[in-house]
Amino acid sequence: MLPDFPELKQTFAQKILRKFEAKRAETIHVFDKARKICLHEGKRLVITHEDGRESEVEIKHIGVEYSITDAECESLTPEQLSAKVEGAAVEMGRKQLQLAYEELNRSVQNEVNLQGQPLNPDHLLRCFEKIWIDFDAEGRPKLPTIIIHPDQSDTYKRIGEEIDSTPELRKRFAQIIASKKEEWRARESNRKLVG
Repeated sequence: MLPDFPELKQTFAQKILRKFEAKRAETIHVFDKARKICLHEGKRLVITHEDGRESEVEIKHIGVEYSITDAECESLTPEQLSAKVEGAAVEMGRKQLQLAYEELNRSVQNEVNLQGQPLNPDHLLRCFEKIWIDFDAEGRPKLPTIIIHPDQSDTYKRIGEEIDSTPELRKRFAQIIASKKEEWRARESNRKLVG
């Protein structure tokens, strides 16, 4: 009988899984920082939105496969194995990104239509007026992560600088944040605590 080495196999499998997860997380960028829910059992998930409406999340299966043939096992180097794992992780990340963008496009109800105009400070401020903003224990806003196309990053930075340097725009932004803080306080005071 050949030796099995279960501890070595487990250690090796854990290293491969960590490498896969790190590369997948790198591939999906900012979406990896989103809050995650682990659904251990059941076939459905219902989300209650801030306005009280409920929506059921369609659970979708995505996956990737990679294999190592018997012939490859004889000569497979750690670098080749790493490349296979990373390739599968990147493919998984891309599938998750595609699914996330599809879901965002389907479910967003707070969009601002630019009507063909280039992005400007008013558009960005209108976006902040439409979204839900939470605050930390010290009352500082937890501003959302904004996902933009890389081609728009310079424009977005310029708009942010314009808002910071223009008194009227800075005042409007401060008013939006003050209004959002009042909304947040109302939500927090009406929240039902469990326990």
